[in-house]
Amino acid sequence: MKALKTIDTYYPIYYHSSWLNFEQKHLLGWQVKPHEACEYEFEYSYNEWLARKYSFRSSHLAISQGYGAVGIQWHIGGGCYVITNAQDAQKAEHGIELNSKDHLYLVFAYRHKDLWDGRPLMPRMKAFIQYLEQMPANPIVTIYTRATDVNGIEKKHLSLTGMLPSKNATDATLDRVYRKYFGATDWKYKDCEGKPFLKFRYNPQYPL
Repeated sequence: MKALKTIDTYYPIYYHSSWLNFEQKHLLGWQVKPHEACEYEFEYSYNEWLARKYSFRSSHLAISQGYGAVGIQWHIGGGCYVITNAQDAQKAEHGIELNSKDHLYLVFAYRHKDLWDGRPLMPRMKAFIQYLEQMPANPIVTIYTRATDVNGIEKKHLSLTGMLPSKNATDATLDRVYRKYFGATDWKYKDCEGKPFLKFRYNPQYPL
């Protein structure tokens, strides 16, 4: 008998008829609040730890036919969100088969245009990482991301998240912010564009 999916791998499925034109969508699962986290089973222990403090929903950005990005959308406060997944940096950037248990990929962080309270996103993302650093028996050894302009036409699917557009969110600006604010450095693995991923400064207090 096939095991049931855990709450952090139960991604929404995009049912699309082949005779219709493809429409990009952002599909979200039901919201799980911190006081409800104990009611569910998790595939990844670090997601279970994060769920004790942050509410989340599973996320599926359907980008094109047969191609999408899945992950967990965390509400890090005041209408700010970060989507993470268990992406293996040596494999494809997006996909359903995400099986890394020791690398956490920060897919996309944003402020929601209707929900944002006006306070900065980056300190909230840093608090998110600092909370993960406190996890007992912490399996995560690397937190990484890409510095990618979210305003290009090829990134138009990101607007489906309800993000607040920002002209400052360019490759160069994000790279500078990540390096200065998060102590990010070039990692040995490269993204789909041949650029090194950025590995954040990360110091787990109780590594596995």
